[in-house]
Amino acid sequence: MENQESFDEMIRVNLFLLKFSGIIRASVGKISLTEILSVLAFGLLAAMSCSYLRDLLLTDNMEVAMQSLAFMITGFGNTLHYILIAKSRAKLCDVLATFEDLWGLLEVQEKRVLMSYVRDAKKLTYFFMSQCAATVFLYVGAPVIFGNGFVRVNGNITERMLPYSLIFECKDSPCYEILYILQILTVINIAITYIGVDTIGPVLILTVSGHMKIIQNRIMSLGSSEEFENFKNDKVKRISDYEISHFQYFGKSFEACVKYHQTVLKLCKDIEKVTNKAFLVQLITSTYSISAIGFKMVGNDSDKSKYVTQIVLSLVQLFLCNWPPDVLQNEILIHFKSQAVAYAAYFMPWYRCSRDVKKSTEIIIMRGQRVVRLTAGNFVDLSLETFIRMVSSALSFFTLLRSIE
Repeated sequence: MENQESFDEMIRVNLFLLKFSGIIRASVGKISLTEILSVLAFGLLAAMSCSYLRDLLLTDNMEVAMQSLAFMITGFGNTLHYILIAKSRAKLCDVLATFEDLWGLLEVQEKRVLMSYVRDAKKLTYFFMSQCAATVFLYVGAPVIFGNGFVRVNGNITERMLPYSLIFECKDSPCYEILYILQILTVINIAITYIGVDTIGPVLILTVSGHMKIIQNRIMSLGSSEEFENFKNDKVKRISDYEISHFQYFGKSFEACVKYHQTVLKLCKDIEKVTNKAFLVQLITSTYSISAIGFKMVGNDSDKSKYVTQIVLSLVQLFLCNWPPDVLQNEILIHFKSQAVAYAAYFMPWYRCSRDVKKSTEIIIMRGQRVVRLTAGNFVDLSLETFIRMVSSALSFFTLLRSIE
């Protein structure tokens, strides 16, 4: 039953997030909501970022300035990230459509292989979603529930504060309650947009990793069939009609593997085009956001718990950029997946096949030796090693800020 669902149904949570953010087509009946949702998502992201910029320019307190700087970096970074993904929506839709087409061509066992990779992507999505939910709760929900965040007593004057500052002040009912609810809805919309644009890259990369694994399995299985082994070990020179038909079938199957491999390699290039600039923005903003929030966290603010979720959120964003490309590169800690395809083709008994199959084998071996790498901005290779370097850079910048203080 599980294998009967389509690929779109497997990643329906990610697709819903993209539709809600206006990245891909969303409609109610015949009414298209895509443009409205995209303008809303971009407008709220930009407004929140500008709000932090205003706080940064108006304050003369170092800790408040660092908090505003951290959130401003995150806000503008995610706004730019959204713009870059939205700009590539046509290519993104083509990639998703190709994945859906390939899903329909897979055998049941191959679907199980691919599903294991998609499940990892879904786990990342749910974990990132939980971190966003915790951050939203600590910033706009907990103060109301526990009654200790937005009421400030100064002598006999009680001042009600909104979660996020506005150009104008409104502390009287019912204006205050209306603005507070609107801010909660705004933050939830922004959080959904964050999750949608930050997790679609990992979903695409882990899915294409699963297809690489399937190609490797197909090529390996072609060379390990019982009929092929019998033919390799047969010392009789005469070839029966059955063996001829078997090798004709083998040649067609191998040609199909070559075409499948070429399709997946094109998908890798398309995913690189969709994600490489967005990943570069994410690397830079997450790194410096960790440093600035860390500086605020070690300050004199009594409510430090909410900053923990912000740091974890930035770390998860860095991890989302680097771990899926690392999965695409590596297999069983040693071999690269693209190289594993070349190894599988080489150890297959291609020398017993027709000239066309030999040429196809040569092509797939040569192309398979070129490791598939995904980059940030076309010059930073994404991997767990890059993740460690960026965390180290964040700590170095944090140390610099502390020394300046």
